[in-house]
Amino acid sequence: MNTMLLTRAAVAAALINSAVPAQTVRVAQPVSVARGTTETPFYEPQLAINPRNPAHLLAVAILHGGVSAAYADRMKAQRCSAFVSLDAGATWSRHDFETTGCFDPWAVITPNGRALVTTIGTHPAFPQQGPGGLVAYRSADAGRTWDRAPVGLGRSYDHTTMAVDTNRGARQGWIFVSSNHVTQIGDGVRRDVVEIKRSRDAGATFDEPVFVIPNNLRMLAEMPAVLSDRTLVESFVDAVQHVDTGGVARPEVIFDRRRAWVVRSTDGGHSFSAPMFVTDACGPPPGYRLSAFAADVSRGRFANRLYFVCREKGRGPIVLTYSRDGGETWTAARPVHTTSPDSIGERIPAIAVNNRGVVLVAWIDALGGRDRACEQRVSVAASEDGGARFSSSQLVATSAACSTGGDYFGLLALPDGQFRLLWSDMGDGELRTTTIEVLPR
Repeated sequence: MNTMLLTRAAVAAALINSAVPAQTVRVAQPVSVARGTTETPFYEPQLAINPRNPAHLLAVAILHGGVSAAYADRMKAQRCSAFVSLDAGATWSRHDFETTGCFDPWAVITPNGRALVTTIGTHPAFPQQGPGGLVAYRSADAGRTWDRAPVGLGRSYDHTTMAVDTNRGARQGWIFVSSNHVTQIGDGVRRDVVEIKRSRDAGATFDEPVFVIPNNLRMLAEMPAVLSDRTLVESFVDAVQHVDTGGVARPEVIFDRRRAWVVRSTDGGHSFSAPMFVTDACGPPPGYRLSAFAADVSRGRFANRLYFVCREKGRGPIVLTYSRDGGETWTAARPVHTTSPDSIGERIPAIAVNNRGVVLVAWIDALGGRDRACEQRVSVAASEDGGARFSSSQLVATSAACSTGGDYFGLLALPDGQFRLLWSDMGDGELRTTTIEVLPR
């Protein structure tokens, strides 16, 4: 593999009040996954890996319908695509899905090699679902080919993500689909809720959904994770109340920051615990930006530790908090990197944990100001002590662009302990990927 050897300083820009001994990070030469344009870029990419074959990768992303196009025309042209690599990311093939006005694509691969991709948008087979319809595409060979008939899962969805139970046992391969959903249940009031769908056959069928409705605020689903003890943990945030404005309910921000929560299920997603508070460091609303959530599923000393990262309120840095007891208690949120005097318009995080318990946090900055050109920066920082301290941040890529390209990008841990990063260079609309290795001290 063609790599650049990047050595980090021992003290500079670690966690604000602690230093990490010098460590070495190897970043491979970036590879092009797909080429877009400045007018029609690829964005919001996400990654999955075949548990049967570490060289088999599946990526999904949105192909923009035209930056300067009218909204209706852009939605007609906007698609989601899947990309498959059978040679550990060296080369990629592409498949376009039928969903128009497509957004929020997500992909998983089960332990028996079946893939599921969810998209939100309009599909000709499900006109009743409308533009916010949830559509699932299935593949029996981890994305090399796709079933002709997708599955329609209903209307009024937003921000769908998924997790798979990879543990041995009766639940192995179960897929959990997390979404924001507008629905009317129980007392007859339509509410924004966190919905969990469960499939026990790789997306062929789905059980009745479970709704998380802890209060009358607007809940924004974020990400699920399945621990090595089979516990399912779902993260979400709130920040918005529906207020009475002369008989009409109107969303109104009532907090100066987002509050993050998790709920836990020990019975395969049939029922969930009471909400457990994570942090209120994130913010501020109403400018919603996705947080990131991950679990250590290794057998090491940090096994089943939960990690939550977000951008700090007040246009601050990326901050991290972790839980050692399944979400019951959390540490105070601490910066992953030092702050910068630059004007950071956007800052989007991602997080993954490898088989040694090493935590890698990645983030995309979009800078801009009156006295400088805009630029997009992709950076990473690593922790080998369970999130207590982080190394100095390492710049992975930079380009001249203001946009960060959506709410998320791809980051996963590989079976050999490396990390795979996938992002959109919004300067030229290209999807790029690389591997990152954090060498033991």
